[in-house]
Amino acid sequence: MTLASGVQVGRYRIVAALGAGGMGEVYRAEDTSLGRQVAIKMLPGALAGDPERLARFEREARLLASLDHPNIVTVFSVEHVGTHVLLTMEFVRGKTLAQLIPASGMPLGALLAVAIPLADALASAHRQGVIHRDLKPANVMVSDEGRVKVLDFGLARLEEPGTEAAASTTVEALSREGQIVGTLAYMSPEQADGKPLDHRTDIFSLGTILFEMATGRRPFKGASRLDVLVAIARERPQATSDLNAEMPREFDQLVARCLEKAPDHRMQTTRDVWNELKAIKEATESGARSSAEQAGTPASARQRRVAVLPFVNMSADPEQQYFCDGMAEEIINALAHVEGLEVAARTSAFAFKGQDRDIREIGRLLDVGSALEGSVRRAGNRLRITAQLVRVSDGMHLWSEKFDRDLHDVFAIQDEISLAIVDRLKVQLLAGEKASLHTHMPLLGIWMLPRRASRRPSSSGIPCCRTSSCPGSGTSRC
Repeated sequence: MTLASGVQVGRYRIVAALGAGGMGEVYRAEDTSLGRQVAIKMLPGALAGDPERLARFEREARLLASLDHPNIVTVFSVEHVGTHVLLTMEFVRGKTLAQLIPASGMPLGALLAVAIPLADALASAHRQGVIHRDLKPANVMVSDEGRVKVLDFGLARLEEPGTEAAASTTVEALSREGQIVGTLAYMSPEQADGKPLDHRTDIFSLGTILFEMATGRRPFKGASRLDVLVAIARERPQATSDLNAEMPREFDQLVARCLEKAPDHRMQTTRDVWNELKAIKEATESGARSSAEQAGTPASARQRRVAVLPFVNMSADPEQQYFCDGMAEEIINALAHVEGLEVAARTSAFAFKGQDRDIREIGRLLDVGSALEGSVRRAGNRLRITAQLVRVSDGMHLWSEKFDRDLHDVFAIQDEISLAIVDRLKVQLLAGEKASLHTHMPLLGIWMLPRRASRRPSSSGIPCCRTSSCPGSGTSRC
């Protein structure tokens, strides 16, 4: 039953009802002892009457109260007043993010002003093992002074991957508690499926919010709950820049990586999301984005953009993957020195490692005109490296080559591939650029230089680097 204004509950005098849901009713109230405005949540009877659930809630409330971050609403106390269980917290004057998002989406500057502190707040909570599990625009407040506050950790849990508690927020459970409305659209696929959760479920929800902030619409919609579930599990939303031309390609890429269906393919930490948002803000403020990028990258400019994707290990030895990654990194490093050619960063290109994604979709996400794919096979001391350059607009091959070499020829293979790509892309090499392509970086030297006396071969035949990342380090193989 909703409490009327003026009702006294312990030392709290009810001022107005703020909202209600399966996790209780929320009121604005006056703490008559301290003379301050607070928000109080009256927990539902089912929770208050279950000693085990109540004890767990109180433990988690104490942890939430310890979250000391300017963008997380402060929890003051959990109190028992008669038959009531109250959660008291900071009262924030302002509007919810749901009230602030216009139908056409937010301008980039306004979006970043909310998104950056939001990601920072989640990163702080995740660092202490707290996952929100009900992140949505209605649970993000922007105060009258413009400060962002994350509200309502009512469904929060300590991060306990693999436990029943971690998987307790299923669609069925939320439906019983009345939380399905307005929440399902922001769930991660694993949350909607009732699977164990970790902090990456919040990253998916954050990606959904970022999409809605940019476009004014949710990425996953449907006429029924089932339709929404299917969309969350299967559909890939449009690029935000297709719906709001102000959104840069870096923002598109970030949102797409947050909305990956598999948690392992997603952005792995909210701190990484925060870093990406900060970088977009800094680039915008410094004017680093050109007018061409503001209006969309012209096709002529995109043709000179290339992504080098992780090479695939076709050998039985999993340790060969180190060489495959090193091969791709060396080509990235070499091509990055060529004037007139733009190369996707390693972290962006390697985000697609192990994924079965259409090359055209990868090209769209990375905003490149072509992509280099490759594979490596090894038999004894012989290597077969296959490389192919693909035009991402239509998936057609521009160039393909196979290299059969002994291990000591690996640097020559690197140079041949790099120069062939440059030739295909018709990038004019300036004086000294060919020399720079023949300047060997240290990574492959670590793994594939049996000529250096300081390197001893491991049992796998790959020279050891004596570093912590070496698979043989600290063993008899090193």
